[in-house]
Amino acid sequence: METTTFPPSELVVTARHNAIQQHLHDLSFEVINLADRERDYIRTIEDLKRDLTVYKTTWDAFSRDRDLALRDRETAVREKETADIEKQMASQSFEEYKRRAESEKEQFIKEIQKLQGSEHRAICVIDGDGTIFAPELLAAGQEGGRSAARLLTEAVRGHLQPSGLERYQLLVYIFYNRRGLVDALGLGKLPDARGGFDEFVVGFNQAGGRFLMVDVGSGKDEADAKLRVYLEDNVRSPQTLKVFFGGCHDNGYLNSLRSAITDGFRDKLVLLPGYDEVASGIANLGLPSLLVPGLFMRQKIITVGRSPTMATQSAGEALSPRRQAKHTASASHDADVDSSSSSAASDVWPPLLTSPPTYKAALQHAPPKPRPAMPSFKSSSSVSEDDSPIEGHRILPRKTGTRRTIPTLPLSKHQPPPCTLFYLSECNRGAECKYSHDYILKPENYDELTRNAKRVPCVTTNKGDNCPWGDNCIYGHKCPDLTRCSFLRQGRCKFIAGESILFHR
Repeated sequence: METTTFPPSELVVTARHNAIQQHLHDLSFEVINLADRERDYIRTIEDLKRDLTVYKTTWDAFSRDRDLALRDRETAVREKETADIEKQMASQSFEEYKRRAESEKEQFIKEIQKLQGSEHRAICVIDGDGTIFAPELLAAGQEGGRSAARLLTEAVRGHLQPSGLERYQLLVYIFYNRRGLVDALGLGKLPDARGGFDEFVVGFNQAGGRFLMVDVGSGKDEADAKLRVYLEDNVRSPQTLKVFFGGCHDNGYLNSLRSAITDGFRDKLVLLPGYDEVASGIANLGLPSLLVPGLFMRQKIITVGRSPTMATQSAGEALSPRRQAKHTASASHDADVDSSSSSAASDVWPPLLTSPPTYKAALQHAPPKPRPAMPSFKSSSSVSEDDSPIEGHRILPRKTGTRRTIPTLPLSKHQPPPCTLFYLSECNRGAECKYSHDYILKPENYDELTRNAKRVPCVTTNKGDNCPWGDNCIYGHKCPDLTRCSFLRQGRCKFIAGESILFHR
């Protein structure tokens, strides 16, 4: 069936035309808006391009700076790593060098210590005149000497072990007066000890390479001087661990001990007493002691007899040489006894009246054979004029003064010179003497004084008489130059004996 189409009416056409016009108007408006927005977009794009350019410029600068910083950092890191490596290598080299140096130092020290004897030392210094070995050890001879050395060694070891001191060398120095000690043993009724004494010394000295008993000759001061020197030298040695001091019976060592304590060596000092009774001054020092049972005599030797003068002296006290001369002079009026014979002395001396002295006092005060007084003399040397000495022979050195001599200057050139009579015998002028009594003389000074005195003629001999002092006279009995004397050839020699030699050629 066919559909019939009718043409649109005018009203419909108009409506459609208006709708089309409206759409065209809307499209025109949209186009205008799009154009405006496009212009805005273009401006925005331009602004963005400018911002982008600025950003890119800034970023490029930042990148360059960052790259430079990174390179600098990498360089610094590499340099630090290199420095650390060099430091480590240097540290390793230093440590190796330090270890090598320490090893060489230790080896060097060991070699020095080997050359010096040992790393550490323990020293025994003993006054053999007052710290006397037990009679049974002396009587045993060489075996007794070896036993004494063994007892002393074991006692020192036992004293040092609690302190952890185990590696050391023991050195023993004993100084004594053989003649005095042997005579004292005889006077003390110890014949076996006296007979075995010399063999005892041999055994003791052979017991160890560093064990030494030395006879220093007659006189108290000889042993004392040796002991002081060995004490002062060894206590100050850095190698010395301990010094065992065997002179506790005599306050004469007090100043040396105090000096060592003042200098800071108290910890090194140990007393090694012999007698049960220790000198009061030394006991008050508060030093530790080492007692060795059976090694030393615990009591002083009791002599059989003494002169009345000696009986007034307390136990252990020793007279000075000048007082000794006066005592012996007074004792000689009571008994004409030769001091060189101990047996003869014991026959004459009366029984003991007071507490016995040490053997030193008994020996020093044995009455000598009486002699007439020595004549005075005149001399230009350092010998006081018209002084009559009590003793004509040289006595032991005495440290009586405070002045020291000048080693390079002869004694006769000192101002004033030392008084020969005072140091070799006895000066009666005292404080009025024009020569000095205040020098501290050494053994070589006494030898020089003796030589100088021998150049002064003995008045008695020069008169043609026999000098009662004989060889013990401190003055010369003949010219020391004999026929070589230049004054003798000129007829001006002061020695008559020198002239007689020349005339009888």
